[in-house]
Amino acid sequence: MDLLMLKSPVFTDGWNDFSRMLGNLSLPLQLRQFVMCVIGVANGAEYQVASHGPQFLAAGGRQEQLDALTDMPACFANENLFDEQERTASLLALEMTENVQVSDATFDAAVRAFDNEEKIVDLVGLIAAYNMISRFVVAFDIRPENGKL
Repeated sequence: MDLLMLKSPVFTDGWNDFSRMLGNLSLPLQLRQFVMCVIGVANGAEYQVASHGPQFLAAGGRQEQLDALTDMPACFANENLFDEQERTASLLALEMTENVQVSDATFDAAVRAFDNEEKIVDLVGLIAAYNMISRFVVAFDIRPENGKL
């Protein structure tokens, strides 16, 4: 993906600034990486999941959580597998990805699950940003180098 972006210096400069901003969000790294994987699975962006899955695991996530993403949104009801923030962030990500518009119930649950407005804004922005990224990856048919997730 990075090599492809280098073909547009303007896009690359903007992307680098954007990436730095995403790395400084108020959300925990594990949650950010998980949300990126949820969006990758929802959009069929295998490269995104292959890139962020290991980072999610390194940040403390579990393989069984990644494996469960094959059954979205049903898996997000599993309170043993996902905590409240993971369940809520994932449902928000899935609704934004599939419908763009978010139901009042899901948005209200996000407000309850996260303790301040900054985290809600960061979460919605992260979801929007990674939907853009997955669409870039899918449009250019960028796949994991090893062919596995």
